[in-house]
Amino acid sequence: MHVSPRRRDAGFTLIELLVAIVVLGVIIAPLTAVVVAYFRNTDRTTDRMAESHDAQIAAVWFPRDVQNVGVRDWGAAGLPLQQSIEVNAPALGGRFPCGGDGTPEALVRFAWNEPVIGGPASLRVVSYVIVPAGEERHLRRLTCDASGTVTSELVVAHHLDASTNPVVTCRDSAGNSVPCSVVPPPAAVELKLVLRAPASIAPYTVTVTGQRRQT
Repeated sequence: MHVSPRRRDAGFTLIELLVAIVVLGVIIAPLTAVVVAYFRNTDRTTDRMAESHDAQIAAVWFPRDVQNVGVRDWGAAGLPLQQSIEVNAPALGGRFPCGGDGTPEALVRFAWNEPVIGGPASLRVVSYVIVPAGEERHLRRLTCDASGTVTSELVVAHHLDASTNPVVTCRDSAGNSVPCSVVPPPAAVELKLVLRAPASIAPYTVTVTGQRRQT
Protein backbone atom coordinates (compact mmCIF):
# COMPACT_ATOMS: atom_id res chain seq x y z
CA MET A 1 0.00 0.00 0.00
CA HIS A 2 1.28 3.46 -0.93
CA VAL A 3 1.32 6.04 1.86
CA SER A 4 1.34 9.76 0.87
CA PRO A 5 3.89 11.94 2.68
CA ARG A 6 2.44 14.09 5.42
CA ARG A 7 2.06 17.83 4.56
CA ARG A 8 4.17 20.31 6.52
CA ASP A 9 2.02 22.81 8.39
CA ALA A 10 4.77 24.38 10.47
CA GLY A 11 5.09 27.51 8.23
CA PHE A 12 8.33 29.47 7.71
CA THR A 13 11.47 28.65 9.56
CA LEU A 14 13.38 31.40 11.35
CA ILE A 15 16.13 31.27 8.73
CA GLU A 16 13.62 31.69 5.90
CA LEU A 17 12.04 34.68 7.68
CA LEU A 18 15.41 36.34 8.22
CA VAL A 19 16.34 35.81 4.56
CA ALA A 20 13.02 37.39 3.49
CA ILE A 21 13.62 40.42 5.73
CA VAL A 22 17.12 40.91 4.34
CA VAL A 23 15.85 40.68 0.77
CA LEU A 24 13.07 43.18 1.48
CA GLY A 25 15.59 45.55 3.03
CA VAL A 26 17.81 45.32 -0.04
CA ILE A 27 14.83 46.15 -2.26
CA ILE A 28 13.20 48.86 -0.12
CA ALA A 29 16.34 50.88 0.75
CA PRO A 30 17.10 52.12 -2.78
CA LEU A 31 13.40 52.62 -3.50
CA THR A 32 13.08 54.81 -0.40
CA ALA A 33 16.10 56.85 -1.48
CA VAL A 34 14.54 57.34 -4.91
CA VAL A 35 11.21 58.45 -3.44
CA VAL A 36 12.88 60.89 -1.01
CA ALA A 37 15.05 62.32 -3.79
CA TYR A 38 11.97 62.69 -5.99
CA PHE A 39 10.09 64.72 -3.39
CA ARG A 40 13.16 66.85 -2.65
CA ASN A 41 13.63 67.58 -6.34
CA THR A 42 9.92 68.34 -6.67
CA ASP A 43 10.11 70.88 -3.83
CA ARG A 44 13.20 72.48 -5.33
CA THR A 45 11.62 72.61 -8.77
CA THR A 46 8.47 74.18 -7.34
CA ASP A 47 10.49 76.80 -5.47
CA ARG A 48 12.62 77.59 -8.49
CA MET A 49 9.46 78.11 -10.51
CA ALA A 50 8.15 80.44 -7.77
CA GLU A 51 11.38 82.43 -7.91
CA SER A 52 11.16 82.60 -11.70
CA HIS A 53 7.57 83.84 -11.40
CA ASP A 54 8.72 86.61 -9.04
CA ALA A 55 11.41 87.61 -11.54
CA GLN A 56 8.85 87.76 -14.35
CA ILE A 57 6.46 89.95 -12.34
CA ALA A 58 9.28 92.34 -11.46
CA ALA A 59 10.34 92.45 -15.11
CA VAL A 60 6.82 93.53 -16.08
CA TRP A 61 6.12 96.25 -13.51
CA PHE A 62 9.48 97.85 -12.72
CA PRO A 63 10.49 98.82 -16.29
CA ARG A 64 7.00 100.18 -16.94
CA ASP A 65 7.18 102.43 -13.88
CA VAL A 66 10.62 103.72 -14.88
CA GLN A 67 9.31 104.51 -18.37
CA ASN A 68 6.65 106.79 -16.87
CA VAL A 69 9.00 108.75 -14.58
CA GLY A 70 8.82 112.51 -15.00
CA VAL A 71 7.29 115.28 -12.86
CA ARG A 72 7.19 118.62 -14.64
CA ASP A 73 7.13 122.21 -13.46
CA TRP A 74 3.85 123.31 -15.01
CA GLY A 75 4.46 126.95 -14.07
CA ALA A 76 7.77 127.31 -15.92
CA ALA A 77 8.44 127.88 -19.60
CA GLY A 78 9.08 124.65 -21.47
CA LEU A 79 7.63 122.54 -18.62
CA PRO A 80 11.07 121.35 -17.41
CA LEU A 81 11.42 118.03 -15.61
CA GLN A 82 11.98 118.07 -11.85
CA GLN A 83 13.33 115.49 -9.42
CA SER A 84 11.11 112.45 -9.87
CA ILE A 85 12.87 109.58 -8.03
CA GLU A 86 13.54 109.04 -4.34
CA VAL A 87 15.37 106.21 -2.60
CA ASN A 88 15.17 105.13 1.04
CA ALA A 89 12.41 107.65 1.63
CA PRO A 90 10.04 107.53 4.64
CA ALA A 91 6.39 106.97 3.83
CA LEU A 92 5.30 110.36 5.19
CA GLY A 93 8.40 112.28 4.10
CA GLY A 94 10.25 113.35 1.01
CA ARG A 95 8.89 115.02 -2.09
CA PHE A 96 6.31 112.35 -2.82
CA PRO A 97 4.81 110.83 0.37
CA CYS A 98 3.17 107.45 -0.15
CA GLY A 99 1.49 105.50 2.64
CA GLY A 100 0.68 105.95 6.31
CA ASP A 101 2.31 105.51 9.72
CA GLY A 102 2.76 101.75 9.32
CA THR A 103 4.11 101.84 5.78
CA PRO A 104 7.79 100.79 5.52
CA GLU A 105 10.44 103.09 4.12
CA ALA A 106 10.49 103.09 0.34
CA LEU A 107 13.31 101.21 -1.33
CA VAL A 108 12.64 103.45 -4.33
CA ARG A 109 9.82 105.81 -5.24
CA PHE A 110 8.83 107.04 -8.70
CA ALA A 111 6.59 109.96 -9.59
CA TRP A 112 5.09 111.30 -12.80
CA ASN A 113 2.26 113.44 -14.11
CA GLU A 114 -0.76 111.93 -15.78
CA PRO A 115 -2.83 114.15 -18.09
CA VAL A 116 -6.46 114.67 -17.11
CA ILE A 117 -9.05 115.65 -19.72
CA GLY A 118 -10.44 119.07 -18.91
CA GLY A 119 -8.10 119.71 -15.98
CA PRO A 120 -4.49 119.95 -14.80
CA ALA A 121 -2.26 116.89 -14.86
CA SER A 122 -2.51 114.70 -11.78
CA LEU A 123 0.39 113.29 -9.78
CA ARG A 124 0.96 109.53 -9.68
CA VAL A 125 3.41 107.98 -7.21
CA VAL A 126 4.64 104.37 -7.10
CA SER A 127 6.61 103.14 -4.09
CA TYR A 128 8.49 99.84 -3.77
CA VAL A 129 8.69 98.64 -0.16
CA ILE A 130 9.99 95.55 1.63
CA VAL A 131 7.40 93.93 3.91
CA PRO A 132 7.89 90.91 6.24
CA ALA A 133 5.11 88.35 5.69
CA GLY A 134 5.41 85.37 8.02
CA GLU A 135 8.48 83.41 6.90
CA GLU A 136 8.68 85.38 3.63
CA ARG A 137 9.92 88.84 2.72
CA HIS A 138 7.84 90.57 0.08
CA LEU A 139 8.71 93.34 -2.32
CA ARG A 140 5.46 95.24 -2.76
CA ARG A 141 4.45 97.94 -5.20
CA LEU A 142 2.26 100.66 -3.73
CA THR A 143 0.40 103.15 -5.90
CA CYS A 144 -0.51 106.48 -4.30
CA ASP A 145 -2.44 109.55 -5.37
CA ALA A 146 -1.36 113.18 -4.94
CA SER A 147 -2.41 113.15 -1.26
CA GLY A 148 -0.14 110.18 -0.49
CA THR A 149 -3.04 107.77 -0.01
CA VAL A 150 -2.38 104.19 -1.13
CA THR A 151 -4.81 103.32 -3.91
CA SER A 152 -3.48 99.86 -4.82
CA GLU A 153 -0.96 97.29 -3.62
CA LEU A 154 0.74 94.44 -5.48
CA VAL A 155 3.23 91.79 -4.35
CA VAL A 156 6.01 91.95 -6.93
CA ALA A 157 8.24 89.33 -5.29
CA HIS A 158 7.31 86.81 -2.58
CA HIS A 159 10.73 85.30 -1.89
CA LEU A 160 13.31 88.00 -1.18
CA ASP A 161 16.48 86.50 0.28
CA ALA A 162 16.52 87.00 4.05
CA SER A 163 20.10 88.26 4.15
CA THR A 164 20.26 90.44 1.03
CA ASN A 165 18.26 93.58 0.31
CA PRO A 166 17.38 94.65 -3.24
CA VAL A 167 19.70 97.24 -4.78
CA VAL A 168 18.58 100.18 -6.89
CA THR A 169 21.06 101.83 -9.29
CA CYS A 170 20.32 104.91 -11.41
CA ARG A 171 22.26 105.55 -14.60
CA ASP A 172 22.67 108.34 -17.15
CA SER A 173 22.36 107.94 -20.91
CA ALA A 174 25.99 106.79 -21.12
CA GLY A 175 25.41 104.03 -18.58
CA ASN A 176 27.28 105.72 -15.75
CA SER A 177 25.96 105.45 -12.19
CA VAL A 178 24.40 108.71 -10.99
CA PRO A 179 22.38 109.81 -7.95
CA CYS A 180 18.71 108.96 -8.38
CA SER A 181 17.80 112.51 -7.32
CA VAL A 182 19.47 114.20 -10.31
CA VAL A 183 17.58 116.67 -12.51
CA PRO A 184 16.55 115.85 -15.15
CA PRO A 185 15.81 112.32 -13.85
CA PRO A 186 18.19 109.45 -14.67
CA ALA A 187 17.90 107.84 -18.09
CA ALA A 188 17.66 104.32 -16.63
CA VAL A 189 17.08 102.58 -13.32
CA GLU A 190 18.18 99.05 -12.38
CA LEU A 191 16.72 96.82 -9.69
CA LYS A 192 18.79 93.86 -8.49
CA LEU A 193 16.84 91.20 -6.59
CA VAL A 194 18.19 88.16 -4.77
CA LEU A 195 15.42 85.57 -4.44
CA ARG A 196 15.45 82.41 -2.38
CA ALA A 197 12.47 80.17 -1.67
CA PRO A 198 12.62 77.77 1.32
CA ALA A 199 13.72 74.63 -0.55
CA SER A 200 16.20 76.33 -2.89
CA ILE A 201 19.78 75.16 -2.57
CA ALA A 202 21.16 78.47 -3.89
CA PRO A 203 19.89 82.05 -4.27
CA TYR A 204 18.50 83.24 -7.58
CA THR A 205 19.72 86.70 -8.65
CA VAL A 206 17.91 88.77 -11.24
CA THR A 207 18.41 92.34 -12.49
CA VAL A 208 15.65 94.25 -14.25
CA THR A 209 16.20 97.58 -15.98
CA GLY A 210 13.83 100.31 -17.06
CA GLN A 211 14.50 103.17 -19.48
CA ARG A 212 12.88 106.56 -18.88
CA ARG A 213 10.66 107.53 -21.79
CA GLN A 214 9.98 111.22 -21.13
CA THR A 215 12.41 113.80 -22.51
